[in-house]
Amino acid sequence: MVINATISVSGRVQGVGYRNYVHMAANVLGITGWVRNELDGTVTVEMEGQQAVVDEMIEKCYHGSTLSRVDKIDIRQGEVKKLKDFKIIRM
Repeated sequence: MVINATISVSGRVQGVGYRNYVHMAANVLGITGWVRNELDGTVTVEMEGQQAVVDEMIEKCYHGSTLSRVDKIDIRQGEVKKLKDFKIIRM
């Protein structure tokens, strides 16, 4: 069953390759959705996929890129939107 999850990632996650890391991980896992920096210094990731794959993606988001430091992740489940690919949204 496909699920939708949106996570907000806090810590040192901007300017350290975190979005690119998430983008590459999503493509490897076959996750659809998007990632973007927020004005408050967090990163938001919306993703869709099978429950087990989404769980694996969330685990990867906890680890982050080499230079990042993830302090906290807030997870919200939402309605499936049938997203087609995974992209980085730039402000």
